[in-house]
Amino acid sequence: MGDIDYRKVTRPETEQVTLGILFLDKNNEYSPFDLSEDCFYSEINRQVFQFIVKYYLEEGRTPDIAMAIDYFLAERKNYSKQIMAMIDSVPTLTSYPYYVSDLHRAMVERKTSEL
Repeated sequence: MGDIDYRKVTRPETEQVTLGILFLDKNNEYSPFDLSEDCFYSEINRQVFQFIVKYYLEEGRTPDIAMAIDYFLAERKNYSKQIMAMIDSVPTLTSYPYYVSDLHRAMVERKTSEL
């Protein structure tokens, strides 16, 4: 069996846009609980997602980008560019359900290809 081509079963742009939507959703229309850590292949995206969930559980809302950047800088991780790219990549907030579905599909494809 050959090596798995994870480019076919990951969605880096989709991961980025989905997290960006969560940061921009000030009305709390969307919940990070529609997703799981396994939906994110990128380690940075996974860590950002974990931060969003932790903050959401503590505060009942999604953090803003400044809070996220400050948090990661305090952890000695400079994800400022990646977080800003998440915000910049969002075409529209209403596309969230589509991106969530696509991340779930990619997760299933990854898990299936690892069998």
